[in-house]
Parts: sequence; structure tokens; C-alpha cells
Amino acid sequence: MTLNYEEFKDFIVNSSESNFKNASYDLRIGKIIDMDGNTHSSFKIPSQSMVVIVSQEEVKLNNSTLGYATVKTALSQKGLMANNIGIIDALYEGSLSSVLTNFGKDSYRIKTGENFLRLTFHKFTPPKVQKALNFEVPYNGDNYLDDRIGEVKDYLGEDFFNLKNIVSRTKKEVIKFYSRISIIVITAIGLVSLYQFFDKKAIVEEYANEIKDIKNQIHSYAQSQNEFNTLNSQNSSRVETLSKQIDSLEQVIKTLKGPLKKVEDGN
Repeated sequence: MTLNYEEFKDFIVNSSESNFKNASYDLRIGKIIDMDGNTHSSFKIPSQSMVVIVSQEEVKLNNSTLGYATVKTALSQKGLMANNIGIIDALYEGSLSSVLTNFGKDSYRIKTGENFLRLTFHKFTPPKVQKALNFEVPYNGDNYLDDRIGEVKDYLGEDFFNLKNIVSRTKKEVIKFYSRISIIVITAIGLVSLYQFFDKKAIVEEYANEIKDIKNQIHSYAQSQNEFNTLNSQNSSRVETLSKQIDSLEQVIKTLKGPLKKVEDGN
């Protein structure tokens, strides 16, 4: 159930009566933290840049009430957007903050006392075992402010949303990168040219030696082929001679067959 201002009025510390609406409360700017971690009471947010806002008010919730922090429509229409908004858990006590980004085309000045978030409060049935918060309460004053400044220095920066700075820096990095590549390529071409100039004789000699080796292999093969042909010719001649001798022996055998048969018959 959404509470009306009479029901949640006591949950807001250091409130302003004029900031209460029927079912909401407009939270005011207390401290402005720029992207270098410096605090201001008035600051002109450059286009595509941002600041962290810490509230003037504090909230102090019981165990059956939670809050919602939402954007202010009036700021959104001017190009300003609160980024980290959401639930304020039951039993929270302390300050509230938001990252305010200027998406507009021009710089925009903000100052202490101006509205930057809208709060609504809601009743809910608390659990039997209440979960503890991740920090000690009350979470306010210098402790809260120092933590926000530390987060800005550790995680954020002027170029986080500044597209112009990002593009400019990226362009410089690209130019530097291609400059280095150009130097490497030119150096490599120079080394290749020097190698080709000074080592050309060695390359020619190497190819000449390879050609000489190939010629020697061809010559050796030709010799082997000639030796094979000579041996083959010799073998053919020997075969022919043996054939003739076999023919002569066969004639002798035929001639001797007749007398041998008569001798056998006489016995």
C-alpha cells in the first residue's frame, strides 16, 4: 500500500514542508561531487558528463516500510537523468544519493536546495526473521560522503559518458597505433631491400648449386641406363648362343638314337 504524506512524514529527517506532495516527497540536493572527487554547492554539468548528488535529507524507515526513489520528470525533460535509483530497504537510516547525467546538448547548472529525486513510501508485511543491512546505520554525514567520493575516484571519470572526449582520445590512440605500424612496415621493407641488395650473389650461387646437383643426378641416371642397356644386350647374345648350342645337342641326340636302339635289340 502506498502511503500518503501524513503517514510517511516522520520517515524523513531535515525535510522541507513545501517538498511534500500527497503521495511523494521531492528530495533536495545537499552536496555535488564532480568526477575529480571535489564537492560543490553549485556546479555546471557539461554536456555528456555527470556528477554525484548527495541529499540534504535523510530517511529513517521502520521494519514494515520501504521507499522508492524515482526520477524527476522536470529534470528528465531538460536532459538530466538520475541513474542509480530504486528501492530503499526497510530499516535503512541515512542519506541518499544518485548519479546525475547530462544527456542534453548544453551545460546545465545545478545547486544546493534544488530537487533531484522523488520518493514514495509503501507498507509491506515484514518477514519473521528480518535480514540485516550490509552496512551500519545510520549511514550519513562524513562517512557517507567519503564513500561516495571514493566511488567516484575508483569507478567513474570525466570520460564515462563524454562521447566527444572518448572519440577524441580514441582518434589519437588510433593515429598513434597506425604511426607505430607504419614505422614497423617501413623498417621491414628497408631490411628486405637491404637483404636483397647485399645477398643477391649468395641467392644466385645457391640456385646454381641446385641446378648443378640436378644435372649430376641426370648424368648418373643416364650412365645407369647405358649400363643397363649394355648388360641387356650381352644377356641377349648369350641367350642366343645357348639356344644354338641346345639345337646342336638335340640334333646329336637324334643322330645317336638309331645306333643305340640296334645295340639294345642285339643284346
